[in-house]
Amino acid sequence: MTEEQIQQARYNAARDIAHRWFAFFEGETEEITDHLDIFSEEVMLVHGGTHVLAKGKMAMSHWLRHLPHEKGSHFIRRIQLIQQTEHEADVNMDIGYQAVRADGEVGGALSEYRTTVSFDENHNAVFTFLQKTPRHPNPDNVFRDSFAENRLHSFMARLSQVLLLSSDEGIKSILHDATDRVTGCELFSLLKNLKATHIHVEDMDTDGLACSLAISAQERMWTLNLVLTETAGRYLTIRHAALDLND
Repeated sequence: MTEEQIQQARYNAARDIAHRWFAFFEGETEEITDHLDIFSEEVMLVHGGTHVLAKGKMAMSHWLRHLPHEKGSHFIRRIQLIQQTEHEADVNMDIGYQAVRADGEVGGALSEYRTTVSFDENHNAVFTFLQKTPRHPNPDNVFRDSFAENRLHSFMARLSQVLLLSSDEGIKSILHDATDRVTGCELFSLLKNLKATHIHVEDMDTDGLACSLAISAQERMWTLNLVLTETAGRYLTIRHAALDLND
C-alpha cells in the first residue's frame, strides 16, 4: 500500500466521522452509545474558543443526551486534513448551519470548526478535540435539509476508505446488511479483489439516495453504482449495486 493510498484512506476516515457527527443532530440514526465511537476517551468540545461544553467521553455523552430538540441542518462547505504527526491530524471545516426557530423563522451561522483527529493502526479516525466558532450570520433564510446528504457522504467516505485499504473486514461490515443478500455476497467477492488505488465521486443523488464512484484499480477504471436505503444504524444500507468495468 502506498503512502498516497493511506492518506486518501485517512482523509475519508475523517470525512466519515465529520458527516456522522452532523447527521446525528439531524435525524434518528445511531444510539448515543454507538455514536460515541467517533470520539477518543479524552475528547474535548469547545464553543468559541472559551466555553468548554464537554471534556471526556462521559461528559460528551451527557452533553448529547441533554441537547434540546431542534430542526437544523449542517452543510460542510469545506474540509481540509493537515497531517501533524504519524497518528494525528488537524481537520478544519467551514460549516453552513441553519435552525428553524419556534416562530418558524430560519436562523443560523457560518461557522468554523477546528478539530483534531487521531488514527489507529487500521487508519480509522476519532475526534480528540472539536472547537466550533460562529463567524457570521447565515444569509440563507430558506431552510435546506442536510440529513440525507450527510448520511450519503458518510457512507461513501467509509466505503472509499475500506476499498483503498483493501480491508476485507471493513468491506464485509459495510455490505453485510445489503437488502439483496446475493448481490451483497457477489459484490464482496468483486470488491475485495479490486485493490483500489484512487476513488472519486462521479455522481450523488441525495433525494434518491444513490451514488456512483469511479475506482482506479490495477490500471483499470471501474464504476460502482449504488442505490441505498435509510435504516437506523451507523450507515445507510445497500439496496442495489452494480460494478462495471469501463471500456
